[in-house]
Amino acid sequence: MENYEELLRFYIVIAWHGTSERNAKKIIQSNNFLISEDEDEWLGKGIYFIESNKFWACRWAKKGKHKYNQSAAIKVLICARSDEVFDFQKDEWFRLFHKTKKELIEQGIINEKEKTDGHVIDFICRLYEKKNEKSIKIVRNFYGYTQENSNFLNVQVQICVKDPSVISEIKGYESC
Repeated sequence: MENYEELLRFYIVIAWHGTSERNAKKIIQSNNFLISEDEDEWLGKGIYFIESNKFWACRWAKKGKHKYNQSAAIKVLICARSDEVFDFQKDEWFRLFHKTKKELIEQGIINEKEKTDGHVIDFICRLYEKKNEKSIKIVRNFYGYTQENSNFLNVQVQICVKDPSVISEIKGYESC
């Protein structure tokens, strides 16, 4: 039982990053990802991955913000302590996010109608680091939608890496 509890202290996953084939080659050569600093990132600033699913990374590369013709998915191993993961699957993080967002709206710091979730997450991460003297290195959330004429929810787990040191290995890339 002790080994099981020890395993729960860690978040270890294979994840995929969708991009262009050209960018994939540059990332592999440099062994370095660029952190997205865009203001409209839904999980805040960071490096975005799809947990355990190459299909969704490829789909994002082809149909997402950049719509790459020659797309690829980079496979990585991500390792962090569980207490470094802001995980929306866990009730305490989910509630903290919504409570903080509500307070920031009430104080007039953010506008309710704008896409501000990423700003709220980044705010919480900065506050967490100040209060706990350790940082949130990963934000993890789910994105789902239904197909027409189906009751089944299609879900992907998205990961925003805030600290690239949790990317323990870049395993290579595959064309999409």
